[in-house]
Amino acid sequence: MEGSGWHCYVIGQGTNMIRGYRQGDLNAVTTAVEEIVLRLNERRFGKRGRVHLDMSVRKKPLASK
Repeated sequence: MEGSGWHCYVIGQGTNMIRGYRQGDLNAVTTAVEEIVLRLNERRFGKRGRVHLDMSVRKKPLASK
């Protein structure tokens, strides 16, 4: 790789590992990797605050006993 200031990072979950390389100062790389982890977690757990409503219309009321 050309240039300087390369950092290697590893993101792990159990036996799954993602190894990546990013150029920049340590603070910028740390911020970028934290954003990657946040997005991966959103994909894994689903985005919070999203609700799927299935509105069904009843044509007849339920019979009472």
